Amino acid sequence: CLDLKVTRPLRASMVKRLQQICREEGLNVEANALELLVESCGNDFRQSLNALQVRQNSAFRRLLAKFHCSFCSLDVVKTQQPNQLP
Repeated sequence: CLDLKVTRPLRASMVKRLQQICREEGLNVEANALELLVESCGNDFRQSLNALQVRQNSAFRRLLAKFHCSFCSLDVVKTQQPNQLP
């Protein structure tokens, strides 16, 4: 069994990559919003990417509109810690 020690990527590199993904997907997200998103996800790239996918989901947009929530900021998107696999 090989014991690998892995560290989370730096916030700046995650933001840069998320900006690239946002441009490619046609999302207009400011860098400071991505920084807040990455921080709220604990520098977890997969959680950050999932949060962006939730933001893009039209059903989620309609739900937020129903409750008159502002959707221009990513700080309204909260992510949960993923369940640990056995």
